[in-house]
Formats: sequence, C-alpha cells, structure tokens
Amino acid sequence: MRNVTSCQDALSVLPSLTSRVVTLTISGVSYPTWCEIVSGVGWALLMKMDGNQQTFYYYNAIWSNNATLNLVTGIAGGVNDTVEYKSGLYSVFPYTSLRLGMSYGGNTTWITMNSTGTSLYDNIADGVYRNTSSPTKAEWYKLTGGPFQPNCNKV
Repeated sequence: MRNVTSCQDALSVLPSLTSRVVTLTISGVSYPTWCEIVSGVGWALLMKMDGNQQTFYYYNAIWSNNATLNLVTGIAGGVNDTVEYKSGLYSVFPYTSLRLGMSYGGNTTWITMNSTGTSLYDNIADGVYRNTSSPTKAEWYKLTGGPFQPNCNKV
C-alpha cells in the first residue's frame, strides 16, 4: 500500500480494509496507529483513556506536551481495551471530525464531533476554551451519563 495520511485514505486505497493497525505518514514521518473502520468510514485512534486512572486528569501535563504513551500496547487492542494510549499523531494529525467513545458498564457509546483542527495538540495544549455546537450537551450526557467534571461544563 502506498503512503497514506489518514485511515479514510487507507480505506480508499484498500476498500476491504478492516479495523487494524495501519501506518500513516504525516510530513514524511511514519505513525503506526489503530484504524477503526465503522460503516465505511476510517477513524484514527489518537488517544485512549481509562477513567479509573489519573493519567488524563484535567490539569495533567499530558494534554500540553507532545509525549506519547504506550505506543505498542495501546494500539494492540484497538478501541476495545483499557490500555491508555496517546499517539504521536496527537500533535501532527489534521482532522475534520472526531469520534469520541466512552465505556460504562460494559457498553461503549460513540458520538461524532464536527470540528476541524491542525491537531488535537493545537486545539487543547494552549488551554484556551473553544466553543463547539457539536456535540450538544445532551450528546455529551449520552457518553458520560453526567454530571461533568469541573471545567467541563461549558457546553
């Protein structure tokens, strides 16, 4: 397969692609990542968090640095395990929408966030609040069951 820059790009090259690890190439750098294929759409796994851990708490430096986390073990199970993960793509991957999922009681709920950015790092690391109209507060509640953590109730 030629160099691909997104999971959707990989899917266009290989229409029979199923969810698996794919190497994406951004600005000449290779990033193995989990590509989740859902209803003909390819999604790159950028981060995976376990809410029982403190790794991704609101004030932790992981949001404002380019450090990676569990590059091999984090993508091995795709989206279906609790191994926390932060890809190198966090700071370089441009996006036009985000797919967010949360598991509770053995069930995972997914929503899509219509948002664009040059990278998650560029939109998160500076700590500046950015208003979004999608997803709605009701959609966020579908994920979390509410209430929100402090500082997350600006929706």
